[in-house]
Amino acid sequence: MTSQRPVLRVLFKVLGRRAFIAFGVVSALVVFLLAAVTVTSRYAMQRYVADQVERMPWDISIYQTAEVPLADQLSEMVGKASGIAAAERLYFLRTVPPYAVKPLIDEQELRSPWLSLLMASDLSLLPPDIRPTAGGVVLVLVGSKAQMGDALLSLQNRKRFELAAQLRHGQNAGEYEHQHEPGHDHSDLHHSEHGAIAVRAAIERAIRIDSTEINRWFLEQTSSPTLVPELGMILVSAWNPKLILDFDAVSRGFVRDHDHSDIHGSPGDYFPDIIHLLRLDRPKLITGWDIDGSLQRIIGTGSRLTDSVQDLTVSAAVDHNLGAMFLRMSDIGKKIALISLLVSLPLLLMAGVLLTNLSSLLLLNERRTLGLLRLRGVSGQQIGRTLLLAGISDYWMVIMALFVIGMGDGLSSGAVLVLAMDLAPPQHRGVFLGVWGFIERSGGVMAPIVMGAIAQGFGIPAAFTTVTACMLVAAAVMGLFGPETRARGQAAPAR
Repeated sequence: MTSQRPVLRVLFKVLGRRAFIAFGVVSALVVFLLAAVTVTSRYAMQRYVADQVERMPWDISIYQTAEVPLADQLSEMVGKASGIAAAERLYFLRTVPPYAVKPLIDEQELRSPWLSLLMASDLSLLPPDIRPTAGGVVLVLVGSKAQMGDALLSLQNRKRFELAAQLRHGQNAGEYEHQHEPGHDHSDLHHSEHGAIAVRAAIERAIRIDSTEINRWFLEQTSSPTLVPELGMILVSAWNPKLILDFDAVSRGFVRDHDHSDIHGSPGDYFPDIIHLLRLDRPKLITGWDIDGSLQRIIGTGSRLTDSVQDLTVSAAVDHNLGAMFLRMSDIGKKIALISLLVSLPLLLMAGVLLTNLSSLLLLNERRTLGLLRLRGVSGQQIGRTLLLAGISDYWMVIMALFVIGMGDGLSSGAVLVLAMDLAPPQHRGVFLGVWGFIERSGGVMAPIVMGAIAQGFGIPAAFTTVTACMLVAAAVMGLFGPETRARGQAAPAR
């Protein structure tokens, strides 16, 4: 560090204060423009990511398609997982009722191709049009007006919905099985002329809706569509765990008759869907300023969650909604970074041209001696060497350095040009010399960058050692493989 101070002091004395101020202002302006481009692109990306995240209501979805009684345990486990801020459940249990199970509206039988139960742990997850408000169930008819006919009108002002299962005592091989349904009890099972009442709920109101509307709502809430029957009936209820277990048991064919202590099975086509909706701890895991880091944290949380779910049950699958979005954001961020770099290159080129012209003007205007040297054809490289050598106090060291520099320039410059002229094909000499010059200039551009990096990382002696090694390798290659061109164009000697 101390060896650089005399050189800087000499340069400051020779060039003057105005030169350093002008270069500093231009350099600061270039740095400011490049920083403005980078920060603006990063800020725009950050706002875009934040907007996309705000549009996504839930970050992870777990789809459970069986073992309905296990949903409570699964929900409790994922809700306590690290990085999870909120967990809710959405039940959509669909069944084709068997003939032995009769849907009843005020004790009048009502047949439907599909019978479904829709329920959520949070009422705000349900569609507003069919959301229950008075504690009962909303009877939703799914289908077009032509398909429904006058069914909707006939269901107005009805009070009670029931599912009645026709029980048959004793065993009938091939149709019924005596089994015990663990974890479920129909202690309040009632009987009517239609059979055992397994499910009972008060009707709040009845409305009609198209299946496409429910599909659209599922897509908005869970980022994934679901199977909504085009024609059927849906019971939409507030949170009622007992109703879920009763409906699930009947759909799977389990109804217990306490009078005879028998379990009679007569299942229908049953398709239960339980969607566990999870929201990550977004302030802790997600930031639009670090997309790759956020993606890694999301993947880590999702991987741990997937392992826990698979250890508990094989009937559930994890969908990383936010992780998939951040994968797309990462790809977009890389493209924006490339565009920012391409935008910065013209700025750097303009800055280089500006600094070059400014340096020439400053040299001509600030110091008469240097200006005259430039006007008389002295190259800027030679003036730079002279200024750098001005910081060396040892006289003989200066003489030795000048001697070596002069010898190197004198021996290499002319020889290299002559060799290029001799190697150039006569019919393509212009193209050959142009490519030769381009390679030579490219080396002049890259060498300071590479040597500067080596000096910065390993010290100045390492940089000079590297230059020496490169020169020795070049000399060896030239000595071993360089063609002799001295005799080209001369006539062969007479024998």
